Amino acid sequence: QIFRQSRNELRRTELDLALSFDFVLSERPAAIPMEQVVQLLRSNPEELKSAAVSLISTLASNIASSPEEQKYRSVRLTNAKIALGLVRPSGALQALLACGWEFQEDSLVLPAAAQVQPMQDLLAQLSAPGPAASSAPAVTPAPAASAPKPSGGYNSQQAIQARVKELFQQLVKEKGLDPTSAAAQAMRMAQEEAKAKH
Repeated sequence: QIFRQSRNELRRTELDLALSFDFVLSERPAAIPMEQVVQLLRSNPEELKSAAVSLISTLASNIASSPEEQKYRSVRLTNAKIALGLVRPSGALQALLACGWEFQEDSLVLPAAAQVQPMQDLLAQLSAPGPAASSAPAVTPAPAASAPKPSGGYNSQQAIQARVKELFQQLVKEKGLDPTSAAAQAMRMAQEEAKAKH
């Protein structure tokens, strides 16, 4: 039983590391207009879309019920549950940025002066049925925007990413570095190795 418990803890730790690794490697998105945010969120598979909507809804209701409570106005993006609801779904981070949230290191923070109303408006737009069908053609470029990453030297890019993950795990497990430092160092090391090969 102790063995099973420690194995589950290891799995959870590996998931946290993987999610924080994904976040550190992904570029922070820029704020975009609310109409584009809604289109991006609607373009997600249902599971990702509902995870994002559920998390945004929880954040909005917590802030609405306790506007002064600072803990409801800050989310760590490397937290597994937060990452699944905000980092993975397309448009989720941009949604919070459009609602006034700001990046602070590995977190998103809603300033004390900011209101919860934009988040409630966003949720109302997402639950409205009409525009989904009419915006479908406009949504198709969104996945294409992230699709070019693999093009032009896909195999070498894939090899670099695999090497970065390998180095990242070594730096965290063997050297005890925190995930953010390890990811940055692994990225530098893999890029230097790739340059040396060319």
